[in-house]
Amino acid sequence: MGTSRPYPLVGPQGPQGEQGEQGEAGPQGPAGSGGQITDSGSYASPLQISSAIAAPSSFKQRTFVEGDGGPVVDPTIGNGAASYELFLFGCSDTNTVELNSTTNLLLSGPIVLKLGTILSLQWITGLSKYVEVARNEI
Repeated sequence: MGTSRPYPLVGPQGPQGEQGEQGEAGPQGPAGSGGQITDSGSYASPLQISSAIAAPSSFKQRTFVEGDGGPVVDPTIGNGAASYELFLFGCSDTNTVELNSTTNLLLSGPIVLKLGTILSLQWITGLSKYVEVARNEI
């Protein structure tokens, strides 16, 4: 005997019906991207940022960052392409990277990327900006 739900169940591939049948596949990104996340740097070896963060080279990119020799404020970020997603991970409590809304970056407020802090951005072509999707400030 099933339980009546006023909302559809949602799985990783899209909506599922009451009996668990698979729905249609969800968005996978531009042709050939497969929705895969690529890494730029790592927690053990983050990118040393002095004045710029490179534009993502794939549809979804996770970039591990720390300031080059000390805190860095407002490095530029290379422009993205339609619907590109950029996830910035802070890797140091000392060599932090501070971001504020700038020419191509629209944030809900300033953020300091320190050890464990994550900022999720999406490029919006009509605005010519990365727009903040989510943040995790530790």
